[in-house]
Amino acid sequence: MIESLIPYLPGLLFAVLTWTLIATGVVLWTRYSRNSSMLLKYHLSAAALFSLPLGIVASLFIAFPAFPIFGSAQALTTAISVFELPAVIVGAEGVAEPTVTEVNSGSTLSFGWILTGVLGLLILAGWTRFLSILWPVSRVIRKAQTVTEAGLLKLLDEIRTEKGISNSVVLKQSSHVSVPFTVGTLKPVIVLPSIENNSNESLRMILNHELIHVSRYDYAIHVLELFVRHTFWMHPLVHVLYNDSGYWREASCDRSVLESQREHTSDYAQLLYEFAIKANDKPVFKAAMAQENNLIKRIKALQLINNQKEKEVTMKKSILIATATLVLIGGMMACSDLTQNPNVNASDITEVTFNGQTLSIGEVKTVIETDIKKIEAELAEMKAENLPSNMIDPMKDHVDTLKNMLVLINSGNINRLVDENGALMVAPPPPVAPPPPTPPMSDAEVFMVVEQMPEMIGGMRALYAHLRYPEIARRAGIEGRSIIQFIVDENGKVIDPQVVRSAGGGGLDDAALEAISSVSFESGVQRGRAVPVQMTIPIVFSLGENNASSEQSTPGEVQVRGYN
Repeated sequence: MIESLIPYLPGLLFAVLTWTLIATGVVLWTRYSRNSSMLLKYHLSAAALFSLPLGIVASLFIAFPAFPIFGSAQALTTAISVFELPAVIVGAEGVAEPTVTEVNSGSTLSFGWILTGVLGLLILAGWTRFLSILWPVSRVIRKAQTVTEAGLLKLLDEIRTEKGISNSVVLKQSSHVSVPFTVGTLKPVIVLPSIENNSNESLRMILNHELIHVSRYDYAIHVLELFVRHTFWMHPLVHVLYNDSGYWREASCDRSVLESQREHTSDYAQLLYEFAIKANDKPVFKAAMAQENNLIKRIKALQLINNQKEKEVTMKKSILIATATLVLIGGMMACSDLTQNPNVNASDITEVTFNGQTLSIGEVKTVIETDIKKIEAELAEMKAENLPSNMIDPMKDHVDTLKNMLVLINSGNINRLVDENGALMVAPPPPVAPPPPTPPMSDAEVFMVVEQMPEMIGGMRALYAHLRYPEIARRAGIEGRSIIQFIVDENGKVIDPQVVRSAGGGGLDDAALEAISSVSFESGVQRGRAVPVQMTIPIVFSLGENNASSEQSTPGEVQVRGYN
């Protein structure tokens, strides 16, 4: 899998470059547009940040429809692995096992694993840093004391009601923090520093600010921002967007606080200044007002916020605009060159090589559709017989594989299934599951051996008269050995013919079943009366030269020759 992604790396880099250019535009607009909503700037910055992982995932999904996240592991084999199933060779000793040839070079595999290992280590380092930020938070919250002061709790409930917050909010206090912060989404917790010297108005402003974060679910957004930042920390623009989003989040809260307490602008500035002085002494998780690096910047902006007339944007409208931006950027990344195979141009493909045969795209579709119908019919019978899942699941996975191939072919992306030599890359079919054990039968039902075994009316020539090598299998170069088990009833008719070993695709098994069902027998005799007898016959489908000295079948086998 990894080595087959190597050709797509230029497209992946192009997708990241596309994101970089668009995200740079978002940064410039949020920083230099005047009178625009700070809430909208906050949501747009967050959307631009989230669009990076979204665009990469969407690109992979479009490039590889059978990616394990979205489909089965077997389907992945068809979509991105480079395997070719060789023709099955039938000789005097029976059927040779198919071999799988991998066409990738060892150097490509090595480079792929090295590159993946380096990226994995870088991402792991970022995640380690991410966890190291979250861990102190939980420790501070566990050690913090729950506030029990009635007046402060009453003030909290009053502001919570004003904000329309239905969830209960826990208020705690800790001597280990210097600035207030909020954690939690469904069960938010506000942690305050020492509050002995704060006036009632200062406490109202602090709680007002934190409850605005609660009402907007800012904690959840911020945690996601942290995760993205530390996953893609190698890209400098990720840090720019993270910091900008944090600033606009706090600045928009400042505006909301001042709108309700405009006469206390200087008091609010003084409060932020005190937090800025204390912030360096006890750094803590930057969840809300704890964006220490933005505190001074926010203080300078308070006068502008107080005097500036901002264009009003409702919360609903801001979220809709940000969501549209997120989808737009992710979509533009997904439509980059990552979705194109750099080695093969789909418009140049009219024929492909499969098992040494040259087939048109239409013929390939016919072969695949025929195999799907045959396997689905077999699956229906297996489900009706309540066979175990280890027999059914491999066949279901192979059907998914074939259907994914059809999706790519029908969408004009057959180039993803073709290697540089124009050969169709297809995963081998699942191993044939062993037939279910034959239930014990009494002598009164079906005999295995009788005194006079059934004989085919007209001899083997009658069977040959009904055997035809399927045209699709012949043109696709498909060979195989189909073992058919059936019962000759008391009247000499063939009943319940079943495939106990499949010849593979191309309709070979169907041709064998049809031929067996078309002949009649002299019924078997046991103790002077006709009885049902179970029989088995192997039918070999083989392509080769019309030569009397060619491969000989083993005793009891029926060989069907197809010639090109």
